[in-house]
Amino acid sequence: MEQCAEPREDTATRLQQAPGSPPEMQSTPTLKLVRTHVDLPWQRAGRSSSASVAAPLPCQLGPYRAWISGAYARDRPLVHWLAQLERGSLRDGKLLAQGRHRVLCVDYRDHVFAVKSFGRQPFLKDWVDFRRGSKARRSFGAAVHLQAHGVGTPAPVACLERWSGRRLVESHFITLYAPNLSEFRQELVNLYRNEPDCEKLMSLLQTVACAIARLHGSGFMHGDLGNQNILVRRHGPSAWNNVMFVDLNRARTGPVESLRRRAFDISRISLPSDLLRIFIAMYFGDTPVPLAFRRWEKFYRRLFAFHTITRPWRHPLRALGERRVTPDPAVTYPPFKDLWLWDERSAQAIGTLRGKERKYLYPRINLLKIAASVATASMPIHSLYDRHVKNSFSSPVDMSGRAGMTVHPRPESWHTERAWLERLGPCPLMVRFYHHEGPENWDYTIKRVQELDRAGYSVSIAMVQDRQAVKNPGRWAGFVDQVLGSLGTVVEWVQVGHAINRVKWGLWTLDEYAQLCEPFVSHAGSHGGFRLMGPAVIDFEYQYVVAALQRVQGLLHFHALSHLLYVDRRGAPENKQLGFTTVEKCALARAIAHWAPSCESRLIISEVNWPLLGTGVHSPVGSPYEEPGPRHNDPSVTEADYASYMIRYLALAIASGHVERVYWWRLAAHGFGLIDDRGTEGWRARPAFDAFRFFLGLMEKSVFERPLTTPSGAVGLLFRRPDGERIVMAYAHPSPMLYHPPYPFDGICNVFGQERAARKKGMPIPLTGQPIYIRGVQLPLTTTACH
Repeated sequence: MEQCAEPREDTATRLQQAPGSPPEMQSTPTLKLVRTHVDLPWQRAGRSSSASVAAPLPCQLGPYRAWISGAYARDRPLVHWLAQLERGSLRDGKLLAQGRHRVLCVDYRDHVFAVKSFGRQPFLKDWVDFRRGSKARRSFGAAVHLQAHGVGTPAPVACLERWSGRRLVESHFITLYAPNLSEFRQELVNLYRNEPDCEKLMSLLQTVACAIARLHGSGFMHGDLGNQNILVRRHGPSAWNNVMFVDLNRARTGPVESLRRRAFDISRISLPSDLLRIFIAMYFGDTPVPLAFRRWEKFYRRLFAFHTITRPWRHPLRALGERRVTPDPAVTYPPFKDLWLWDERSAQAIGTLRGKERKYLYPRINLLKIAASVATASMPIHSLYDRHVKNSFSSPVDMSGRAGMTVHPRPESWHTERAWLERLGPCPLMVRFYHHEGPENWDYTIKRVQELDRAGYSVSIAMVQDRQAVKNPGRWAGFVDQVLGSLGTVVEWVQVGHAINRVKWGLWTLDEYAQLCEPFVSHAGSHGGFRLMGPAVIDFEYQYVVAALQRVQGLLHFHALSHLLYVDRRGAPENKQLGFTTVEKCALARAIAHWAPSCESRLIISEVNWPLLGTGVHSPVGSPYEEPGPRHNDPSVTEADYASYMIRYLALAIASGHVERVYWWRLAAHGFGLIDDRGTEGWRARPAFDAFRFFLGLMEKSVFERPLTTPSGAVGLLFRRPDGERIVMAYAHPSPMLYHPPYPFDGICNVFGQERAARKKGMPIPLTGQPIYIRGVQLPLTTTACH
């Protein structure tokens, strides 16, 4: 970068004696160059050669001691304008910020400048700044450093300071004005409140994290890297660039490898705890986050939190004035409990808080209500559970309409999804209505449900809440009225709420769920078509099911208990969780439904799937950001295992006699669907699609008769088709084995319906985790069922 005095003598001479200078220019205060090079603190702190930057030399400009950057020092009218700065140049400026310091936007010829005028400060600070440089001077030096290293900051023009002895009278830092920038804080607030889209937020965080990494890579520590001191420019629906750092007067240079300095800066970034975890991972990129960094960042964050808490005691008058100002919701962060983000890639709400923070915010009274409900209901439910689990697989089960699928109508993809749905064959369908999507999407989805009804499908719907459904009950009631008013005579089932025991879905208490149920009261029974199901708890957390059913008792009556029942990181559906297999979980849920006065004795599983390996942020366990390195306890499965687990889950849950219907989530999704909707050559059917299609064709209108006696490690379920043909679904768990069927049969096909080669009489059948169908089974009368 050019220095302001180059060459030194000639510059001063030109400013005083330039031929043809106007009279006012000739009376300009002389620009006297100071020969002594001043080593600024931001330079003294540097320890690496990469951090050292040649700075403009100081000069005397009228009443000011000035530092002028590069070519601006040779612009004589500009120098004259700077000399008159406080006396007249700022009078017509536009106020950008007002507080202890004032920021003005000033037009001068073909330039637009931002001028930050620092306020007066106590004598002690003046005494310190007399040695280390004023805030304006330090900001200027830091900006020169960043510009030299290609790091974003408004281009430094000059800094001016005027001293009276050791008292700083005035100081100004002048930069080129960078338009269309907003604070990182403002962008976050806008996304949180108006555009709760996870993909947009991840893009913003990635942009800022990479910019901070470049900042630190230049050998620079900001010292006050709050969200308000990072400026960004939005240039599209989901893109930001031109990250710039401001308020540089606390900056220091130092070794780029200093994890402690990096941690100090990052500790000033304000984000909810889980978003902060992601932000730090983005900052380090492909490198795992060092343990030392985590420790220092945690230390400095706690220190800064203490500093913030004690601020009213350190600055009581300032804090009192701030309390009198009513905060504007448009520029303040929403409370952590009200943060709600949607990730379209994985089709789920995203948690913003880690476990410790969630537990701290979780209402203790809700835990007490759940504990009280469980205490009063555990004995009768246990008695009913014993009865239901003993009756597993003991009665014939009509398989008609038991296996359903969830679809996702969207204008950009519905035509394609509809074609794949036709290929799948007839089955009950579930369609979700999302409160956060707004009336236009609600109306589109209503039309698609009506279209499916006309096509002969049995359609059920789920009403999915967000946090605004609780904060704005009138809008939620309007949502319910619009959907049920249009579809009340069309749909079969209506699910009230979704995953109500997960705070990321917007609900923190049982009372909030009861509030969501209120608009359904006026619709229940008035249309004569649909039936209600709920409370739609997710995973094996039945204590919340019991408490929710007790809470809505007297308010709403469910015709079935709906539950989102995942295997929860246990792999195969036969694996145990807390001693319960999938069948035993279903028996316990059915017992709860049998016990609850607010619910009929039916169980519908309204969501289940497995996440798929290699699908990144589109997987429910990979979203919203994939950190580098191996994942631990990853529940993701291969496409082949997904198909096998799906058929086994459906067969076990339905044939057990505990489940009236299972809705698979969902038909098309890159991270978990039967169809990959992001294939390189268009939509691609996964093995699970063919397996599900064959299962529907084979089992529809069939009847499950009983399980067969099989060797340990083998499972055999007997079904009878309408034409009288008997079929055994067989597979091995937990390990492959050879199976000698004690009965004659006609043939074997795999889970996709492909026939196997003919087997010689007496040869065993190899069984694996992938189910097979043994066709044309002829069972002797002595075959017995096992429980």
